[in-house]
Amino acid sequence: MLKKNHEQILRRIIEICPSGYKLVTTEDFNEITIDDEMLYLAENGLINIKYSLNGEYLICLLPRGKNYFDNEKYQNEFKKDILLKSAVYAFIGGCLGGFIAGIISFLLGTALC
Repeated sequence: MLKKNHEQILRRIIEICPSGYKLVTTEDFNEITIDDEMLYLAENGLINIKYSLNGEYLICLLPRGKNYFDNEKYQNEFKKDILLKSAVYAFIGGCLGGFIAGIISFLLGTALC
C-alpha cells in the first residue's frame, strides 16, 4: 500500500504517460516533490526510470503501476467480504455451540435426576 503522496504521483504518471516512455519534468507534478517518491515507485516495480537529470525523468509506467488502483479496489472489496463471512460464521458457531450445550445439560439433568 502506497502513501498518499506516492498515490498522487502515480495517478499523475498514469495521466501523463499511459503507454511507452515519456519525458516528464518536476513542473508536470504541480509542486509535489518527486525525487525520492519517483525512486520509491521504481523500486517497487510500478514505474521504470530510464534516466533522471536535473528534474527531468524519462519514465515508463509498468503493468503493476497501471493496475495498482484496480487491485487496491479489489483487495478492499475482498477484505470486506472476508470480514462479513467471518462475522456470520462466528454468530452461527456461537448459536450452534449454545444450542448443543443446552441439549447436553438437559440430557445430563434428566439422566441424573
